[in-house]
Amino acid sequence: MADYFTQFSFVIPVTPEQGNWFAKVHALATELIGHAEDGEVRENIEGPQDMVLAALGLAEKRDGDPCLQVVHDDKEGTVWVRSEDSGNVDYTADLVQAFLRRFDLDRVISFQWANTCDRLRLDAFGGGALVISRRNADWLNTGTFVETAAKIETEQLRLKPDDELEDTDLDDVVHDIASSFAADANNDGIGAQLDFLLEHGWHPPEHLLRESKP
Repeated sequence: MADYFTQFSFVIPVTPEQGNWFAKVHALATELIGHAEDGEVRENIEGPQDMVLAALGLAEKRDGDPCLQVVHDDKEGTVWVRSEDSGNVDYTADLVQAFLRRFDLDRVISFQWANTCDRLRLDAFGGGALVISRRNADWLNTGTFVETAAKIETEQLRLKPDDELEDTDLDDVVHDIASSFAADANNDGIGAQLDFLLEHGWHPPEHLLRESKP
């Protein structure tokens, strides 16, 4: 039987207050996730309101241990976020974004993860990267990238004779992929465009919301 892993490790610079908030929210959320069916635990959870609300928000989306270790080093002024086993990337992204929003930080935090296995299974290896701000979280998954890039290259080979093919570098492939996603949204009208922006973390300015009301 093979064991699969999702591993990552990154550090966030923090003040003592920020580091304490980050570590305690994670601890509360993990406790809540572990007692997902115990309504009494949710009702009796204790702590500052902002921590409790953040922990409840994180726990409501999960049904299993996020397998995440958070180490707050007050002396170094850092929080070390890591997973040696099967870390939940979605949970980690939500936790980091909750932290950035809580302290209204104009900061970008990024990390990469690796999907590995203790045996050489064909479906076992991959990874990705996340770039997170308080407004947005941008993902790149290697499996999606490979699949999309392969389709683009296959189409180019089908449409062009060999003597007309040009070398395609990474920038071109990424540009084609991004353009494809944008074109799909643009072609479906303003409703689809707004949905696309909101799904990717865009928060419309307050004056636009006021102007859109009848």
